[in-house]
Amino acid sequence: MPLVFPCPACDRMLEAPDAAAGRSGACKFCQARIIAPAAAGQPGRVAEPAGVGAAPPPSSAPPPPPPPWTADDPFRPPPAPAPTPGRAYLDYADLWRRFWAHVIDNILLAAVLIPLVFAMQSPSDAAVGRGSNMFLLVAMGIEWAYYTLMECSPYQATLGKMALGLMVVDTQGQRLSFWRAGAREAGKWVSQYTCLIGYLMAMFNDKSQTLHDLIGGTVVVER
Repeated sequence: MPLVFPCPACDRMLEAPDAAAGRSGACKFCQARIIAPAAAGQPGRVAEPAGVGAAPPPSSAPPPPPPPWTADDPFRPPPAPAPTPGRAYLDYADLWRRFWAHVIDNILLAAVLIPLVFAMQSPSDAAVGRGSNMFLLVAMGIEWAYYTLMECSPYQATLGKMALGLMVVDTQGQRLSFWRAGAREAGKWVSQYTCLIGYLMAMFNDKSQTLHDLIGGTVVVER
């Protein structure tokens, strides 16, 4: 594990390999000759020529200066931390673009669900209204699966959102997990069955989050 320590001359952070412990070298920033610490967690010190500093006892010879570190590179700054995955800046989508994306998705779903109505009901069933509850459950399941699978996929958006250049991410800008996308879609029913108040909430927060966005911990952003 490399040694990380501040330069005693300019106070900037440096990094040196383990083999440089206790040896002198140059600071990459100020070029001062410094001695790397002998172990991690200890400070470095400025290299002094022999005889400079506290005088040794008369009977002892001055200690020899530490051997120089012979690597080609001087002591260098530690590497920058790896960037956090996700998007550094989120450009939140406005409510109108989200509305038209929702319209496109509903048209596509209707193109699948309307033929399904006729496939599930016989003329006699349609005449007495039988099968409507079953169809409603199937329609809700198809809608949930469509939004959930598309928004947790690598596309991170439904077809309507892709057409308008939108995508769904979590509040850190990362791709949704299956369960987060499913919770967001389930929360959409709450937004719908509260007289659309859950949708209108997007007009009153700086991230344009609807109620189901708050439930799922998500935001809709521009690509």
